[in-house]
Amino acid sequence: MNVVIDIEGREAIPIRALPWLTSWEFCAQDVVEALAHYSKYETFQFVEAFRFEDDEPRPIARRDWERSLQAIEEVIQANYPRQKWEDEATRILPAGSWVWRDEWERAFNASAWGPDDLEKVAEIQADNDDAKDRLIDLAPNVPHNLKGVVLEGFEPQQTKSSTTMTDAILHRLTPLPAETPALATGGAVAVTDASAATVAPVAVIEATLALPDAPEPPVVPAKQADAELVLGAATVKAWTLTKPKRFQGYTEPLYLLLEAAHIAGQSRPTARDVLQAFATNQPSQIAKVIEGDSLDYYIVKGTTKTANLKAIREAITGMTGKSQN
Repeated sequence: MNVVIDIEGREAIPIRALPWLTSWEFCAQDVVEALAHYSKYETFQFVEAFRFEDDEPRPIARRDWERSLQAIEEVIQANYPRQKWEDEATRILPAGSWVWRDEWERAFNASAWGPDDLEKVAEIQADNDDAKDRLIDLAPNVPHNLKGVVLEGFEPQQTKSSTTMTDAILHRLTPLPAETPALATGGAVAVTDASAATVAPVAVIEATLALPDAPEPPVVPAKQADAELVLGAATVKAWTLTKPKRFQGYTEPLYLLLEAAHIAGQSRPTARDVLQAFATNQPSQIAKVIEGDSLDYYIVKGTTKTANLKAIREAITGMTGKSQN
């Protein structure tokens, strides 16, 4: 679900969507305290939230955030299951209110929750999994029953398609327009149903277009040949895979997933990739998958244990080491 909206020609994000951008790593309570300018959220000190009053955008006063925070704390004390907590807290956040996308991204990326305290955002393209997992997701997996709640107070035409570097990295998707510009070799590729095919996986596009006279793959210097695999016009960092001496918990399906990617010459899967794959085709060792967040796996006598993104990243690193530079 894309959550970027247009407010008077400027990109914005609804307040109710903000916790979903990080799969609730930066939860509703964090959102409210950051917008109330609590001291521990120092990078957000100049970020304001807005809502329309008399057809004019007006900043939301701090006292309003204090009321929201009190309501959220009551939900926390109720000790609801995670899904119920996310549902209730989303509804507490003010409808029809927003932050400017550029301001929020800048503040979040520079915060303790964002990628900038690990690596610069540009280095995410170098397969830095820790930084990659900290990027906000502008097309998060919002439950169906909350999609209308998240966009409450906004007109349908305000929502817009957003294909940023963040989207491309997180989803490995690329825009597929109704008609591609004419190429130097001539011709254009038409799409019969643009509404159904505005976005498609990179691999599908490369396989189905099969454009003639495509540019030759870049030549990799000999000293880099052992560190890079050139596939078409894309460069993939090489990585190694080591099979564990024995499998425990979810490590066997994890290894098989990594092995398939390694054999295919693909980039090393991230923790989010693993969760997405397990959610699509759930292995028997997995009890439950919360896509973009964590998984529960069986240990003994039907009991389960949770592995979050950090634990999955560590398991991946244990089998593969760091990607070569």
